[in-house]
Amino acid sequence: MAIPFKLYQDSEVKKWLRENTFPMLECDARMAASALLMLNRQAGKGYDSYIIRDIKAAAIFITNRGYMILNDSVWKGCKNINNKGRVTRGLYLLGYFCLRGTALKLKDLSDREFYLGYSPFFTLTPCFRILKEAEHELSKILAYSTFEQVRSAIHHLLVIADNESQTELTHELCLKALKMQGNTDRLKEIISFIDRRFSMHWEKPQAFEPYTPLPLPTDKEADIYFDSLYEKRFIRIDMIIVKAVTALKAFGQSSSSVGQYMKIFKRFRWYCFKEGQSFYRPELYKRYLKFEQVLTYEGKQRQWKSSLAVRGGTVLSAVANSGTVPNDIFKKAPFKHQDPDIEAIRSELYVYIRKERKLSEAFAGLNNFVFKMILNGSSTKTAAQLKELGNAELDLILHHFRARCSKKSSLASLLPILRNVLTWLYEHGYIRCNLAYGVINPHFIKTYNPPYLKVSDQKRLEDYSSKESWRNRCFILLGLNLGLRQSDILALRKCDIDFKRKKLSIIQQKTGVPLELPLDNMIVQAVRNYINLERPKPYTEDTEPIFLSMFPPFLPLNSLYSCISKVLKKNGISPENGSARGPHLLRYSLVHSLMKAKTKHKIITDTLGHTSENSDRPYLSMNKEMLLKCALDLSLIGKDRNFALEDE
Repeated sequence: MAIPFKLYQDSEVKKWLRENTFPMLECDARMAASALLMLNRQAGKGYDSYIIRDIKAAAIFITNRGYMILNDSVWKGCKNINNKGRVTRGLYLLGYFCLRGTALKLKDLSDREFYLGYSPFFTLTPCFRILKEAEHELSKILAYSTFEQVRSAIHHLLVIADNESQTELTHELCLKALKMQGNTDRLKEIISFIDRRFSMHWEKPQAFEPYTPLPLPTDKEADIYFDSLYEKRFIRIDMIIVKAVTALKAFGQSSSSVGQYMKIFKRFRWYCFKEGQSFYRPELYKRYLKFEQVLTYEGKQRQWKSSLAVRGGTVLSAVANSGTVPNDIFKKAPFKHQDPDIEAIRSELYVYIRKERKLSEAFAGLNNFVFKMILNGSSTKTAAQLKELGNAELDLILHHFRARCSKKSSLASLLPILRNVLTWLYEHGYIRCNLAYGVINPHFIKTYNPPYLKVSDQKRLEDYSSKESWRNRCFILLGLNLGLRQSDILALRKCDIDFKRKKLSIIQQKTGVPLELPLDNMIVQAVRNYINLERPKPYTEDTEPIFLSMFPPFLPLNSLYSCISKVLKKNGISPENGSARGPHLLRYSLVHSLMKAKTKHKIITDTLGHTSENSDRPYLSMNKEMLLKCALDLSLIGKDRNFALEDE
């Protein structure tokens, strides 16, 4: 039986308002309805009869179910039971009155606030405050269309938090939101932003690493710390990491190697942070190594990280004891033969690769590795023994290669280099006979066909680029019309471009070989407009990279993948031979269009900046028409055996 509903007298309501303060987490439902109606009636202007209807309907709905008190749980329960417009509107008005204590009409609640779905009481929680603060700050730095997606993702988080009755914003709540429906990419961006803004130090999904790295001290702070260190048993982990990185650089390790070690050191520091440890101890690093080995065994990370972590522990131990990295610390130290004659031959081979052939340092390292394998496989110790290499020693060398290379793809990469090294040794008189003729490549077929855009899609992309920002337009034109690699685009400087002569002159990042290309008016205009209109920071010197990020602190870019892939996805352009959407897709597409136009091979090689004509071979598989012309006619099979094919 329904309970009769009566409003309180205005005198009782006024007394109640004087004795209570807002916000109220619990409130008499009948009194809240009476007070809200009285305040609206006193406001006068715009007071409509349907507001009385909505507020009374909600109050009657609450009291008929035996609830005299209106709070968060009652509000949610009643809203879930009845989704009719009248009761729902009244519930929202009553809920927000409990928080504000002022006269409310529906127009006082924005559409977003009314239709979001979380209860008014949830707006008092720290979770709501943090997410709304993040939303406000993101609105200042994001474009309108992007911010609308971000706001939708934040709404998704708010609703989940309210349904789960989570008053604090936790990492588990964010991960649950990632698994549910919603804009996953935007949620990841929001989680990362909140982690940076509020120093939450959350972990990335499926990786024992923080969203944002814990700040490390500077080199100067680390030097001062080690100079004032009295006892080496207690060394701060962040200080020893900075000192180890400095020691690795002084030791001569490449920037790539130092970066890999830095990843391991940061993972170790994060492990210590989770364990509540601040000082370095060898036994602590041993426990971390066991953790890395478990991740590798479970297939959650690759083997090389676990192996590198072992060498990283050796580095930290050496730095803790002596402050430097000794020369014999690495198993894979730079190869230097004990015999001076052998070392002279190795050095001459290195100079030939780098200076005469003008190939990269990485390729010179491969030749150095192959030369070392020749010596180890044949047990050669002196130049005289090297001179006497024959077929028997070649068999031992090949067996050594097979033992070291478990995959045919590795053999297919190293054996051509072995053939070249043996040929070079023979031509320079270091071995008596040319053993290169005894090296046969393994039967290995690469199934990878380079992706590319059709000529029609390239024209569409070039047309669509006129609607993009000047920065994105530069990326598309430089990749599609010039075929520049990502590394060369990112390293492009103002001094590399001659705007008057319309020429581009760079030193290629991959090969170190100079490259000069003509520029058309579209590229010149795009680069010039980006510098003058969009570039967020003025030049202090012409040697700075041209392209910067769109958000503070406006650092040089380290990848073009997201920019180019978004443009392709937005315009519905899909590549052939796969789903690649990175910057190298544009380089492949240029080759495809040049081959389609029957451009001379020499021009294609010069345009791409290749140092060898053989470098173009992977690109040839893109032209299906040319490959079909190479196919053999099968109609003559079996003719000399006096039998015919079935269809004849």
